[in-house]
Amino acid sequence: MEVYIKKVKDLIEENKDKLKIVALPFIVVVAILFFWFSGNQDDDIKIAKGEHKVLSNETYEEKDLDSVNKVDVKREIYVDIGGAVTKPGVYKVNTGTRLFQVIEMAGGLLGNAITDDINQAKEVFDGEKVIIPDETSQKISTEVSNENNRNYGNNMSEANGKININSADSATLQEIPGIGPSKADKIIEYRTNVGPFKTIEDIKNISGIGDKTFETIKEFIIV
Repeated sequence: MEVYIKKVKDLIEENKDKLKIVALPFIVVVAILFFWFSGNQDDDIKIAKGEHKVLSNETYEEKDLDSVNKVDVKREIYVDIGGAVTKPGVYKVNTGTRLFQVIEMAGGLLGNAITDDINQAKEVFDGEKVIIPDETSQKISTEVSNENNRNYGNNMSEANGKININSADSATLQEIPGIGPSKADKIIEYRTNVGPFKTIEDIKNISGIGDKTFETIKEFIIV
């Protein structure tokens, strides 16, 4: 066995120059194949990374869509509508419903409905009470408001220690020193027929109230 090994070594030694010439092309081919495979592997890695990035973006987009869907989820609410509509009552609607849609559910507006001060495009909210006024209810509301304003003015006058001769009733006018039932009625008659007093001095236009009486009552009256 050792003899054969020695013969092989001697053969290689004698022909090493020939072997170099034969082996060089083989080495070159192997090197080219090595670098070619290495380049393809890098491209595969880059492509894989790019695909991973795309998948990540798609994942984020799906999450964003889920968030939007959660925000847009509708829920049921209840709205009470009355006044000048055909079928007043409580109606179940979804969030985002507009007032005009609730009015339609209630059968629409009556002929005497007044909607000048009502925004029918607004969104209704859970538990809301909506009253559509008509001509009668609006008139009553205006009268009550005017009466409240008159009472407020009277109360303010009395609180300040002075009485408004343009709005006070007969009983209140008689609280002014020197003004009895007869003169109180004349004051009311004057402002009804002639118009409101423009200044406190105008009260001297009342029969029976001259300069002397005016000097007595001027600290107690206003217009």
